[in-house]
Amino acid sequence: MQAITQAPQVFTDSWWNTLLNNTNYLTTPTVIKDSVPQALFNEQDLAGIFRQVPTKLGFGEPGLRVYVGSGQQVTEMVEIYRNPIQPEETLRQFTQRIFGESSFGLIVNRATKYHIDLAKRLAPLYQGIKEKLGVEWIDLNATLFVGNYGYTPFGVHYDGEAKSVIHFHQGPGKKLMTLWDDETFEGKTGSRIHYPYPEKILPYGTTYEIEANDTFFLPEGPFHIGNTEEFSMALTVVIKGISVKDWLTNALAEMNTDSFNPEVLAGYETDVDEVFAQGVIESTVSDLPFNNLVKTAMEDYQLSLKSNCGFKPPRWSDEKTYENLATQRIQLVQPFQMYHKALKDNQVRLYFRRNKQNFAEAKTIVPMIEQLNNGDVLEVGKVLEQHTYNKDYLTEFFTLLLNHQAIELV
Repeated sequence: MQAITQAPQVFTDSWWNTLLNNTNYLTTPTVIKDSVPQALFNEQDLAGIFRQVPTKLGFGEPGLRVYVGSGQQVTEMVEIYRNPIQPEETLRQFTQRIFGESSFGLIVNRATKYHIDLAKRLAPLYQGIKEKLGVEWIDLNATLFVGNYGYTPFGVHYDGEAKSVIHFHQGPGKKLMTLWDDETFEGKTGSRIHYPYPEKILPYGTTYEIEANDTFFLPEGPFHIGNTEEFSMALTVVIKGISVKDWLTNALAEMNTDSFNPEVLAGYETDVDEVFAQGVIESTVSDLPFNNLVKTAMEDYQLSLKSNCGFKPPRWSDEKTYENLATQRIQLVQPFQMYHKALKDNQVRLYFRRNKQNFAEAKTIVPMIEQLNNGDVLEVGKVLEQHTYNKDYLTEFFTLLLNHQAIELV
């Protein structure tokens, strides 16, 4: 089997060493000059995201924010959907067409959902943080900022517990980022809520100048606000540590998905049978044997998180069909991995790109998953010849993984 072709390394050892040394291992706010990796993203990548938004994000759904003047605006958002960016337009030309001479701000959350290659380029951040800092359980979210909106529209704010940010600034305009410690901010504003009058407290903060191709690191803690007077583009990655509360909350959500079917769990039969034999609960919670069931759900959450390197999933399927799939070769979308867990009756639960689903024919599927994880390129035709009795099933299986961006054609 042919080995997978490795993509160029975006985050080199030198880049990591500079980031960790300059930020005192991600604890100190710092501007690192001319440090955005050249292969990470460009204006064409960001324009590509805006081309995808109207087709992948329903109008009014959370994910896109449009600011003009004093707050979020609907009229301009309607224009973005009705008259989206054209193939020949640059992002600057598109925004001038939509906003004219008005100052504006565009924010796109979960940007990796709209750009397959950007997701692959950013994914090594997960592995790097795990290896360099020994922090394995993190949630990552990429956000796109475009505009000349001046101060951050939602005022001076705090990002939340256990959140830090790597800001990759493309420019061309610069951004000023001002930070305040808790004591100063509370002393000058009288509270810890968002503060809409940054000019009043600006002299009491510390301001960092971020120019084109600079990286800015914002650790957990400071209240802050950005100021972008000239047109600029930036990509940020929010790093959130996973708390036990997060873990449990997400595990309970996992239990409510279709793939979490307790009846097929291998190794947990006794506890599961006891829990679900209760029917209408007449005993106290402490009397019920929930431990293994909850642990299983927590493990589901862990493996889902790891399978997409901490980033949110591409929630939708492309729903493409591949009429000539038997003539194609497939490989894993690097650097992601697929994980699996044995179920009863030759079934397997597969975790891929932060999705999970149960499949039959585990004895056939699992060896192929392990081959793909090891970097092998599989010839679909040969696989189907070896498993003629499962030809249709495996064709559907490969199509599903292709549509969820877990594997790709070579």
